[in-house]
Amino acid sequence: MQSIRESHDELNALRNETRLALTALEVAIDTTFSLFAALFIFFMQAGFALLEAGSVRSQSVADILMKNVIDVGVGSLTWFLIGYMLSAGGGSPFIGWPTLSIKYQNVTSPFDAIDAAHGDKPAKYLLSYMYAVTAATIVSGAIAERTQQRAYILSSIAVTGLVYPCVVHWLWSHNGWLSYSNPHAVQHAFDFAGGGVVHLTGGVVALVAARVVGPRKERFDTQTHRLLKLRGHSSTLVVLGCFLLWVGWMGFNMSAISQISAPGAAMLAGKTAVRTTLAGGAGSLSAVTAMRCTCTIGPMQTSVWSLEAACNGLLAGLVSITASAPVVSDWSALVIGAIGGIIYLGASSLVASVLRVDDVVDAFAVHGACGLWSLIAAGSFADGEDSISGTTVRGALHGGGGTLLVAELLAACCIVAWSVLLATVTFGLLQHRGWMRISDDFEMVGIDIGELGRTAYQGGHFSAALPISTGDPIPTVARRISQVEASTGSPAAVVEAVRVDNLVGITLNELTTGVQLQLDEGQELVEGLAVSEVASAPGPHPQGQDQAL
Repeated sequence: MQSIRESHDELNALRNETRLALTALEVAIDTTFSLFAALFIFFMQAGFALLEAGSVRSQSVADILMKNVIDVGVGSLTWFLIGYMLSAGGGSPFIGWPTLSIKYQNVTSPFDAIDAAHGDKPAKYLLSYMYAVTAATIVSGAIAERTQQRAYILSSIAVTGLVYPCVVHWLWSHNGWLSYSNPHAVQHAFDFAGGGVVHLTGGVVALVAARVVGPRKERFDTQTHRLLKLRGHSSTLVVLGCFLLWVGWMGFNMSAISQISAPGAAMLAGKTAVRTTLAGGAGSLSAVTAMRCTCTIGPMQTSVWSLEAACNGLLAGLVSITASAPVVSDWSALVIGAIGGIIYLGASSLVASVLRVDDVVDAFAVHGACGLWSLIAAGSFADGEDSISGTTVRGALHGGGGTLLVAELLAACCIVAWSVLLATVTFGLLQHRGWMRISDDFEMVGIDIGELGRTAYQGGHFSAALPISTGDPIPTVARRISQVEASTGSPAAVVEAVRVDNLVGITLNELTTGVQLQLDEGQELVEGLAVSEVASAPGPHPQGQDQAL
């Protein structure tokens, strides 16, 4: 009998050890998965930086890269000190606050409360930080080329410290008033990986910021108010950034699976990755096809392929599937992505042509409009077949009635209203203080010189553009060059002038002394207009006489 009891005790001890070992193994697997997902999401920062750098003109590259670096640095500190606590599961249904454990009941400093808020899952905290800086960095591209660095620092603090954390708490905390996991929520909105929480929030803030700061000087014709095309300086950087974002999106969407060690979770991760890829590809193809069918150039009205539409359509498809990746079918993912590509084109045209907002990288069209569509798609196409949480997620098209769709629309409206309110206050105050926009002189010579004192491409050239309208007299370049020299404190020379749409691009070389206008009299610059006047320009001229446009 004694031996049986001892054997039973040994068996129980072995069972307990095995249970502890399996628990430790599950924690290790889940932690490793979260860390790798966070690293993949971090690649998105490199993607944003490259895409935005390629989308701006060469005199603005260093500035936009600086803003992307600021996002990571300022965002890490802001999220650590306040953002994560406001998104936590404690507090009220509207705003979070950490529920202190017994260990931290008698806190003696703010740092003790911070430790309590961050808990014992640092990998999950790191993942949440990556989501936060992704939301913040969406804003940078929309306001590129004319926004002061200090304004962007303060806006990044506002987004990661207040705007975004509250939205996280509403939809993702266990007691948020819109949370799918809260049985007592007002409505149960489903947002798997942040189509609304991250992308809609960032896109709306970007739109408000671009509206407040105003358009770039050469974006709209000063006389006719016609929309002018300002092309980025490097398609190569744009495409490389787009591919890095696609890679990061795999980690972004799959990271929302909280426990990869749970039964069925690994299969769900694989399906999420497949649907993410399908939606991205469908978005790219639908956008580029629509552009080819509607966009023509030249007197022969030749249809063209748009690289910009292909890249932004891809990102639009990725945003569109973010809220619903694990709960829709593969075919639904294709439809969602394709519709997202068309929505991007429509929103881009609406923002530029109707609202007259200069969104340099179409941040709102890609993230804001398609983030809204992402929530609507979840409320429509969700079929619940891959849910591993014990609950089903069914949209209006799969027998769920309109309950989920109503919840998604309510969440979208609240996110938009909250983001517009706080963004308007933030950027309005910055504008009132004169901290928002760079000076006209700095914008003319390039924000890199004005804000950073150097260009990204040392030893090369930077370009400034002079707006010219059909029917207007050709402006005097010499006057503009004098303004450039006054702004920079160093001589500049016109060494090349090229006609692009309705802009005359003037390439300036800081190292050349004086101003030399190298255009032959009679050279055509704008359709119907030619060089017809000779004006005085400062500096020596090789032909011994003054030349001007």
